Amino acid sequence: MNVEQILNDTLNLSDFQIRVYTSLLERTGTAGQLYRRLNINRATLYRVLEELTELHLVLKKQVKTRMYFEAVHPDALKELYRSRLVSYQEKGYQLERVVHELLQTAQNKPTDSSITLEKGIHAHYRKMSLMRSCQDKILRLKVSSDASIYAYEQYPEGGSYANFQKQLTKDLVDREVHTKLLTTAALGPKQRNYNTSDPEQLKEARIFPQEILPDVSFSVFDDYAIFTERKGNPDDMLVITIKNHIVANFLKSLFDFIFERSVISYKTSPLPTFTTNAGVELPLLGIGTSEIGGHWHGPHSFMDDISDIDQLRHSLSTGSNYIDTCLMYGSGHTVELVSKAITNIPRTDLFINAKLTRPNNNQPLHSLSEIEEQCNRYLSILKTDYIDQFQIHSKKTLGKLRAHDVFQEMERLVKTGKIKHIGVSNYTKLDLIEAQKFTKYPLHSNEIPYGVFIRDYEQDGTLEFMREKNMTTISYFTIRKGGMMVDSFFNSDKESVLQILAKKYQKTPTQVAINWVTHFPRTLALIKSTNGTHVRENTQSVGWEMDKGDYELISSINR
Repeated sequence: MNVEQILNDTLNLSDFQIRVYTSLLERTGTAGQLYRRLNINRATLYRVLEELTELHLVLKKQVKTRMYFEAVHPDALKELYRSRLVSYQEKGYQLERVVHELLQTAQNKPTDSSITLEKGIHAHYRKMSLMRSCQDKILRLKVSSDASIYAYEQYPEGGSYANFQKQLTKDLVDREVHTKLLTTAALGPKQRNYNTSDPEQLKEARIFPQEILPDVSFSVFDDYAIFTERKGNPDDMLVITIKNHIVANFLKSLFDFIFERSVISYKTSPLPTFTTNAGVELPLLGIGTSEIGGHWHGPHSFMDDISDIDQLRHSLSTGSNYIDTCLMYGSGHTVELVSKAITNIPRTDLFINAKLTRPNNNQPLHSLSEIEEQCNRYLSILKTDYIDQFQIHSKKTLGKLRAHDVFQEMERLVKTGKIKHIGVSNYTKLDLIEAQKFTKYPLHSNEIPYGVFIRDYEQDGTLEFMREKNMTTISYFTIRKGGMMVDSFFNSDKESVLQILAKKYQKTPTQVAINWVTHFPRTLALIKSTNGTHVRENTQSVGWEMDKGDYELISSINR
């Protein structure tokens, strides 16, 4: 994990905090020198310096009558990251133990006047009404993602629970009650109006890196701690209310400790989408998972599963609901990480592309039975009933098996409901023509290396053929030249088309490169990133247009 990733994502530093810290990394200085160097409001600068000092990222050193500020060496950030990770994991598990003990105590002592046990939707309504009377300036919520309550259409006060929730959160916002939310659910791409408050307050939602208390929700405010145990059916839910000042204050302190050290949930506008020839709506950007959780047939020399899961969730929350994964990646560990990242996101909000591949020491398939075996393995790991698209990784995958037999077997899996669409990867025009002869289902997509500097499939006529047949293009290596990322390659003073256009549109060369690829019809750019800054940068690559002549200018490169 690099310093930039820790600053931007794991430590959740603000833009001002990052600017001040990185400036001090370059040169120690006084507050006055920083003010002139950064042109930040003085009051803001002093507040930020105080915050960074409290985080132990900045040290104060007095020399005679002047106070100097010095940034802690970046290596210390990694240790801070590890300590924060350990601390809120431990507190998270402590929270889980405390809540279960409270629930057990409450159920064993129903005669205690400070404890109320109720059941059903009306008990839930009374709980929510109590929240409406919150006198604290902060309402602390931990929610599960049980969809049954949000779909409930006969909630007291008339109408649906969803409408009641919207009105409740509006009331809280109007009364300036600040909401802090802890959730074990990654915020899915279609969950734009999550059950808390307005978009600004959604910045105060945090995600655990592990699934703690998945079936229990609770709220803490005033002297109340209210727990809800979900039972699947809203009428069976158990609501336990504890009115006790000591219990409430203890939970508030524990909640705040975990909240301040948890990973922020990113909540931005959905990405632009397009519709495939099969009527499927897909985003312009998809999530690539190669190299996440390990190399193709083994682990990295460094492994950081928690960070990888959090960054996958980060990408999901931007609207990138197309996830490409493969049993070859990390010897299957990558698929396991994907499974954890998508936990609690409604399945219909996701499009999962799984590859029929060569997971066993890079050996091709030897029998047709391996096709369903791989499919079943994906279903088991991902905990899903179906795969949206099963994609042949390459012709090499098939080995000596007849293509006709392979496609017939995949058709059978479509009929059983285990897969919805058949796709291919790394297929040329001639490969596509041949493959289409063997299946009655139109090939949904072809995943190919394609970008500003990678035009092989354009030059051999494959892309033109795909566009004539309305096939979806899944582009990988979108932002590479050779083995280098576009921004890295153009990190010099060399004038280039991408640099010129980047300046014109106030974007980066990478954003221009992605925008060019995705401006073509039915084209999705597959982007892999475990860096939060890059994830945000990538989402800003789409949703805007260049002049027609500029697209044509980029198209002329390498011709």
